Amino acid sequence: MNQSYADMGLGCFYRWKTYSSAFFSGLVFREFYAGLSVPQAFTMDLSTPQDGEFTLERIRHYYLITGGILQVSNKVLLEPSLWVRHVPNASFQALFNNAPLSGDFNCRLEYDYRFWAGVGASTNRLLHFEAGFNIGRGQYYNDTKSYIITLALTYDAPVGWNSWLGPSAEISVGIGWD
Repeated sequence: MNQSYADMGLGCFYRWKTYSSAFFSGLVFREFYAGLSVPQAFTMDLSTPQDGEFTLERIRHYYLITGGILQVSNKVLLEPSLWVRHVPNASFQALFNNAPLSGDFNCRLEYDYRFWAGVGASTNRLLHFEAGFNIGRGQYYNDTKSYIITLALTYDAPVGWNSWLGPSAEISVGIGWD
């Protein structure tokens, strides 16, 4: 089957610098962020009528992310985050089976803007571990803009009852700039 189908993703992300929480007196985030995205805006069903073996159904997904960075000390940052997924008419193997909603809670600790480690848990019955470091930092555009390059390793381990998912590992390289 040689066919192409268009799709489109939509999203918005906002970041506040030095955000003070109204819920917890005295709690100041160095940064707070929130975002919403729909990476598969178009839905579609594909199948091959010749043998009936191949079926693909693309369903619109909705993602919400929020988190913040707390300055614990001069060299230590704490970054809690929450990620929620909603896929209508789909079911996740989650704490509540057959729910179209799932979420992750993660917490990362960064030291001296160079190294970090984090843990997390998912309602999809997964534990998440991550570690990484900054490979390089620099300036560009007449030293008015900065960039950073990172290398990270993550590992997800299934936990709980009836878990059909196996463990997974991921190595990632990130490039960020302002």
